[in-house]
Amino acid sequence: MMRYFHDTGLLLLYCMASILYFPANPLFVLSFLCALIVCCACFFLDSPLMRLGLGILFLSASLLFPPFFCFYPVLSYLFLRERRWLCLSCICPLFLYHLSRSADDVMLPLGMGIFGFLLAALLQIHTAQYERLSLQYRQSQDDSRENQLLLTEKNKALIEKQDYEIYTATLRERNRIAREIHDNVGHVLSRSILLLGAARAVNRQTELHPMLDHLDDSLNSAMDSIRSSVHDLHDDSVNLEDTIRGLADGFAFCPVLIHYDMSLLVPREIKYCLISITKEALSNVMRHSNASQVRITLQEHPALYQLCVEDNGTRIAPGCLKAGSSQSGIGLTNIQDRIRALNGNRIPNFYYDSKEGGFIIMKLVIVDDDCLVSSSLKTILEAGGEITVSATGTDGTDAVRLYREHLPDILLMDIRMKSMNGLEATAEIRKEFPDAKILLLTTFSDDEYIVKALQAGAKGYLLKQDYTSLLPALNAVASGQTVFGCEVVSKLPGLFRKAEGFDYAAAQISARELEIIRLIADGLSNKEIASELFLSEGTVRNYLSDILDKLNLRDRTQVAVFYYQHQSNTP
Repeated sequence: MMRYFHDTGLLLLYCMASILYFPANPLFVLSFLCALIVCCACFFLDSPLMRLGLGILFLSASLLFPPFFCFYPVLSYLFLRERRWLCLSCICPLFLYHLSRSADDVMLPLGMGIFGFLLAALLQIHTAQYERLSLQYRQSQDDSRENQLLLTEKNKALIEKQDYEIYTATLRERNRIAREIHDNVGHVLSRSILLLGAARAVNRQTELHPMLDHLDDSLNSAMDSIRSSVHDLHDDSVNLEDTIRGLADGFAFCPVLIHYDMSLLVPREIKYCLISITKEALSNVMRHSNASQVRITLQEHPALYQLCVEDNGTRIAPGCLKAGSSQSGIGLTNIQDRIRALNGNRIPNFYYDSKEGGFIIMKLVIVDDDCLVSSSLKTILEAGGEITVSATGTDGTDAVRLYREHLPDILLMDIRMKSMNGLEATAEIRKEFPDAKILLLTTFSDDEYIVKALQAGAKGYLLKQDYTSLLPALNAVASGQTVFGCEVVSKLPGLFRKAEGFDYAAAQISARELEIIRLIADGLSNKEIASELFLSEGTVRNYLSDILDKLNLRDRTQVAVFYYQHQSNTP
């Protein structure tokens, strides 16, 4: 941009020197202003035809007003820039025509005109070279940045591969140690216990009985300790990803797709719980569905582990489930017991449809005063086949009526609507249905609406443009969590007044746990907290689990909100 205005400004100043041989009358000033307007317009106009039209109009005006020919060098620069060779060829004869009619001594204006044309050509050549070099420089910067990103990704992949190799090597070494303890130490202890038993059986000296009893207790205690260590080593050496993939490879009923996104350090109890649930889920797919594909997703989130088993079946085996039945089989009961033992949640995001004879995923009602928004959300959410939209409405009155009629798993609703807005509808629905799960949408993250949404009992508050976060948010709300968009979370600290205080000591919150609470409220992830406090991620997750349990909270978002609500009494 600066090069363009530098060149045209220099040419305009040079053309102003035409007052040496041309009278500075109003027509000359008009021609200067018109040339200036053409230069500016040609820069800001996007249409090449409009720029060409302005140049031709300036040439035509010079036939009526001779002073316009004094600014032909500027016009030639513009035609050179646009590569309008035909228009450029018309400038020279017109210039000579005006020169012969407007000046007595043609040598000075002729020399100045020729120099002006050469100056315009030279400036254009230099500007073109500059722009070409600038483009090459930007491309080289982009290429360098892209290569740097590729190298970073490759280094990350190599580090992850090295970590995994170290992890698998550690597991193999644990297995080897467990086998050696079992084969060697365990065998020796077992033999010693048996020999001691034989010695006690044949012993007739009463004074040796206490000594033999103590020795028997010591050997049995050592054997129990060895057995526990062997079991612990074996349990810790189980590779969760390999085990899940082994289950999938051995599942011959239909293909299984696996998406695994978990760290290497998964607690043993959770590891075995996930393996057992996966086995039961695959067994249920084989016995109760006509699926042709199963998808298993294992993800580690900041405050929870998530296992999702989905299939594309549309029917169940006759007699396996009665229409409207809420009873669970032994397998589902076992799954629920395992999850409950770890303070987890099972999300039954499907129900049985007696008319269709199959499973329908999560049931939604969408309410928005813009029908186009409602239809777009319906299309986006139903595209993956995981959600069905039972009905759509246009205001809060519709929301209350449709919720009564359909009893959806989640109500997705706009805040700003006519007649009755989303906040009023939320309060009305929650009066009649206290367990209603309502996720509010809005275009702008208004502070007042955020507070009122939480007070009304909404389970989430998202911006409409964050539609890619809708599906994860719906799953989180279905599991009982409260969700906020990224922009909304950043505003939470300033939205809550300082409450009367909270006695963290009475809740048995240690100094380390309180420090972790502060860092969570500052928006740090588990990895960042671990780095800040020189802890492992697993230790941070354990601390977070204890915090949620002691404060009776569900997730890290509620931890942050709780902290800012009671910040006035924080030591």
